[in-house]
Amino acid sequence: MTMGVESVVLLSDWNGEATRGFVVGFESREMTDVPARSAFLIEGDTVRASWMLLNDLPDIDAVIAAASSLSP
Repeated sequence: MTMGVESVVLLSDWNGEATRGFVVGFESREMTDVPARSAFLIEGDTVRASWMLLNDLPDIDAVIAAASSLSP
């Protein structure tokens, strides 16, 4: 099931560039730039919405609603 989304690009942040770029890192157990669980809705090169989730899972309905509101 695609939920109306045929193509979704996912990001793996192996070297921490996105963590630092989106400023979602925090310090934990003497480690810096530990990525907080986050979700970003990006259209082209613009962040349209973001959710800082910490340990929670994203509200998928809110993410889908925000994505659905974008112009096709």
